[in-house]
Amino acid sequence: MFSQKYDLRFLKAIFIYFIMSLVILTIDIKIAGSNSYVYIAILSVWFLGVLIYELKHIKSYLSEQWQAFKQNKLKYIIAIALFYIILQIAVMIAGKIFNGFAPAHNPYPSYGFPVETWIGLIMSIYVGVVNLGVAFVEELAFRHEMMYRFGSNKSLMILSVVISSLLFGFSHYYNFSGSLIASLSYAVAGVVLSIAYIVSKNIWVPIITHMLFNGIAVVSTVILIVFKIIGTI
Repeated sequence: MFSQKYDLRFLKAIFIYFIMSLVILTIDIKIAGSNSYVYIAILSVWFLGVLIYELKHIKSYLSEQWQAFKQNKLKYIIAIALFYIILQIAVMIAGKIFNGFAPAHNPYPSYGFPVETWIGLIMSIYVGVVNLGVAFVEELAFRHEMMYRFGSNKSLMILSVVISSLLFGFSHYYNFSGSLIASLSYAVAGVVLSIAYIVSKNIWVPIITHMLFNGIAVVSTVILIVFKIIGTI
């Protein structure tokens, strides 16, 4: 179906970013149990390794795309704002359709930190920053490595959008209590982010859109810290 070169890169991307990520998450949950500190530590090491690997292979492309972004900032900022709104609406609608398939009782531990304490707030910010990094890695993986490289072939592009979006959704298996069907709401998000990349022709548009989507937790935690500081004055 693909050339041998594309076959290998495509399959390698699936192995690293989908299969290995789920394997690491599964091992992480087994090791961490209900310990949030152990869980986030293992997760951080994995995604940091993937980030370093990605930057090593795509640094020059990211730099070129950033220069193009700066030359047309207003156009791309408008595109980001538009696709962010579309992404929020799409996930909300898809969630109403698919979230009902998730088990009522989550068989996996929930990881979080108490926001009543300073260490809990600091760790919550750290988790939020990690989620921003995860969004960055996911866009390079699912939108560029698995999808955009096939842009010269319309049929392959459409097929790769479907495959990469499904895998993107399924990679969030644990976010939806272990339900593949429920994770389809994030597959819809993958389609929106793919379209953002195709339309804008700039990888930074889906990256920033995705980071804004993931950044809500950071903003809410910062607000809590501000209120905590005000409360101690």
